[in-house]
Amino acid sequence: VLVTSLLSEILLYLLQPDIARGAIGLSSWLLFLVPIAALTLLQTSSEEVLFRGYLLRGLANRFQNPVIWALLPGLLFTAMHWSPGSTAAINACVLASIAAFALLLTLVVYATGNLGAAFGAHLGNNLTGFLLISHQQSYNSFALFNAKPLEG
Repeated sequence: VLVTSLLSEILLYLLQPDIARGAIGLSSWLLFLVPIAALTLLQTSSEEVLFRGYLLRGLANRFQNPVIWALLPGLLFTAMHWSPGSTAAINACVLASIAAFALLLTLVVYATGNLGAAFGAHLGNNLTGFLLISHQQSYNSFALFNAKPLEG
């Protein structure tokens, strides 16, 4: 996840080099690293338990059709990330990316039979956005680098 996140950031930088050093100093960033990582672990693991644990398993036990038990939790997970302040085009791009990530995590859970790898992938993805490089103004306070916001 970290590798693909970094590759996509490099591509975005090549297309539009608007990445700036974040406002937070390195010593402050290091001070906040453990608490932010712990809170992010709580946030991502809660989402994984709900969407790819409880909902996926509950629907799979009730319905044999994988379209129902695999896609419905992913659609709910994706819808939860809707940003009413963004334009339709920005929402479409962001939500398509989140939907693809949700489907990938569902396939990982299906292939491994547990949530462990999904926990790690989701945590890595969110830590990259919260602590390394952020495209969202609301997360810029902790990111080492700030890119052009995806807000529309």
